[in-house]
Amino acid sequence: MRVLDGPYWSRQRRVIIKAEVVRLPGWDPGCNLDFVVTNLQETPAMVYASYCQRGDVENRLKELHDDRALGRTSSTRFWAN
Repeated sequence: MRVLDGPYWSRQRRVIIKAEVVRLPGWDPGCNLDFVVTNLQETPAMVYASYCQRGDVENRLKELHDDRALGRTSSTRFWAN
């Protein structure tokens, strides 16, 4: 984790980096990098887990919309749908 302040940011942000080597049979090892820019104060592991859960929920909503022909939701507010 690093704390950075960029020229376009009004305040400092925390950058959490997760790096892993992916090894699959028959393939050269590859690098998988994930970056999360946040102002949350939890531990890096907690912040990363939270962002992964959020992404998983967004993927489930996308599946409902695209794969199951859910169509347009009735409201622009998340909790109303």
